[in-house]
Amino acid sequence: MPKCSFCQQIVQNVMQRLALHRVAHDQRLFNANRKPECARYAKHTGRNTTYEPMAFI
Repeated sequence: MPKCSFCQQIVQNVMQRLALHRVAHDQRLFNANRKPECARYAKHTGRNTTYEPMAFI
């Protein structure tokens, strides 16, 4: 974590947005219509295409 509070805030914002995006993406993944880009995403993140509860939040 960066030392100055301004940088900390930016890092936290980015992490939060990333987490929200992941949840949204996994929610879409969960919906039965598995699109090719979702499969690519899962491969990229090293997860399989089946829905997994979000452990990183």
